[in-house]
Amino acid sequence: MLGLGFATLRPVRGTDAMTVSDADGIIVAGLLFDAGTKQSPVLLEVGERGSKRSHAANPISLHDVFFRVGGAGVARRR
Repeated sequence: MLGLGFATLRPVRGTDAMTVSDADGIIVAGLLFDAGTKQSPVLLEVGERGSKRSHAANPISLHDVFFRVGGAGVARRR
């Protein structure tokens, strides 16, 4: 997943903004995760919880990924 110009992902119903599979070679880059008005358990989840699968030969990588809580969405009126 490559976000051009820092694409912003914001969950709207208290869900995860993005869930990434536990697979080799996944790259997530150039994204801004912005917390929504309803609390989410996580904004980005990579792989399944508790997984011990090795990706040493073809690792999962995150580049230029930012998280914002209490940012632009908080001041908005609905």
